Amino acid sequence: MNQEPTLVLDHTRCAAIDAEIAPEWLLTNGVGGYAMGNVSGTLDRRYHGLLIAPAFPPLGRQLVFVKADAAVLHDDGSELPLHSNRWGDGVIAPRGHKQIVYFALDRHLPVWHYRVDGQLLEHRIWMTHGRNQTSLGFRLPGGAAAKPIRLRIGLIASFRDHHAVNGHPGPVLEREIRDDRLVIRLPNGQTVQVAATDGDFTIDHDWIENFYLRTEDERGLETIDRHPRVGWLEMTVTPGPWHGLVIAFNDEPDTALEAALANELRRMQRLTEDALPGIENDAVPGWVRQLAIASDSYLFTRQEPDGTAHESV
Repeated sequence: MNQEPTLVLDHTRCAAIDAEIAPEWLLTNGVGGYAMGNVSGTLDRRYHGLLIAPAFPPLGRQLVFVKADAAVLHDDGSELPLHSNRWGDGVIAPRGHKQIVYFALDRHLPVWHYRVDGQLLEHRIWMTHGRNQTSLGFRLPGGAAAKPIRLRIGLIASFRDHHAVNGHPGPVLEREIRDDRLVIRLPNGQTVQVAATDGDFTIDHDWIENFYLRTEDERGLETIDRHPRVGWLEMTVTPGPWHGLVIAFNDEPDTALEAALANELRRMQRLTEDALPGIENDAVPGWVRQLAIASDSYLFTRQEPDGTAHESV
């Protein structure tokens, strides 16, 4: 299943968001949910988030999980942010995008490589097809010689229509740590569960104010948003396996990251083979394969309240 990335952006392009809007990525899950963001990690649209799911199938898509802001923890207590935020005054802080060595699309999956204390840290995001689950994976591609990296990840959730922004007082989200996972109860009684491969959760109740949605400004719409930080996750990334977390809406999170990622890559392989029958994969230009994969993002199964399902575009 090894395949050359269909898009690669170098450090210069990844670090240039001060002067331009960063390129965006989109993931969909085939049942009306999606995740969307940009290379830098700033929230530029009201539609940016790690999990937007249909709370009232087949309609009512809600932003239920926004960001997972990671920082490297050093032994002396200092932190190296790997995330970026743009605030209402236009200031970008922290500036974690400066640590990106390069960004790539592997089929349709966004992949970041960060330079952390002289070694590379790989970060991927993917969704589980047919389920409202988003996975975030971290690994050290340097082999057994790589040194473990400690991460502290701020977990920012929400509950609002994906066409809207949060006002005051904002959604009330109940949090608890149960069975080594963070459980968030939404105002309508539905739940978001965050589970990790390893590490420890703590609960937070802070509201993060004044996110500046730059692209919405160009559209003439509300430009300021706010979201509650529901907790923190501290974990150590060691050489070899994938480490990370899974965000699940009204579902049990599956933390078998290796298997989930392999399943999604196999699905993409089958999709391109079915779209181009009788043609050797190596003979197909990358942009043609990417078009076949992108078209899949617009297809989903619409779940009706009575349990029936219909294919939709």
